[in-house]
Amino acid sequence: MQHKSNKGRQQLRVLRKLAHWREPVTNPQSRAECLKMCSITPWDKWCLGWKLQWQWMSCNLYLEVCVAAERQQDVFEAIESCLGEEAVKAAATAIFAAISQDGVGLVAAKEDFVSAFKASIDRSRNDVSTVPGGATPTKPRS
Repeated sequence: MQHKSNKGRQQLRVLRKLAHWREPVTNPQSRAECLKMCSITPWDKWCLGWKLQWQWMSCNLYLEVCVAAERQQDVFEAIESCLGEEAVKAAATAIFAAISQDGVGLVAAKEDFVSAFKASIDRSRNDVSTVPGGATPTKPRS
């Protein structure tokens, strides 16, 4: 869990990674590299062995929460307890189902997750200011 405190506004921004997986639809990139060159004469060279390297696209799912800055440990515990509730777990499962169906219904699943998480965190904490964007899938290169 990452956190960043903004002293001017007295807010704490918590970024929590929910999931990480290889992107199943995109083909991996490959690269061949010569391990050892050999030659008999100075002008003829050829590769004796090749090394094949693969690189896959990876996906990360993050949750970002902004709360009024106070004890960080209380905020972390509240987020973890909310992520353990059945309604929030079901909403997260709906996000994964939408992702596995090439993004069909992802916006609605994201909105359901944000509303379930906000309701859960409101029950445990009174000072939640925002859950900006909720859970947002990103696709960085690995």
